[in-house]
Amino acid sequence: MRENHIEKTVSEYAKARGVLSLKFESPGNRGIPDRLFIYRNGLILFAEFKKLDTTTTRLQDYMLAQLQERGCNTCVIQGIQEGIDITNENLSESLRLSEEVRQLHT
Repeated sequence: MRENHIEKTVSEYAKARGVLSLKFESPGNRGIPDRLFIYRNGLILFAEFKKLDTTTTRLQDYMLAQLQERGCNTCVIQGIQEGIDITNENLSESLRLSEEVRQLHT
């Protein structure tokens, strides 16, 4: 299965659940993750898509590490089901954060 098919399917799944899914492009900067997923309450995930049995490049690893060092959430998604699972995990986390914020204001 091609990476772009995995990315498109996972992106559509996330969008259908209210997640803002943006193709991440930065001209002149190679190795950046493929997509940004922005959940409610500001939860942001930088996602790199790979087909099964392929790995990230050294440059992609470096960029993911740079983002992680700055406190960003990152992942490498290999396959549609993994992307759906990660989306659902982040949706749960976003709901948990919403409840915490709501409790702070009551």
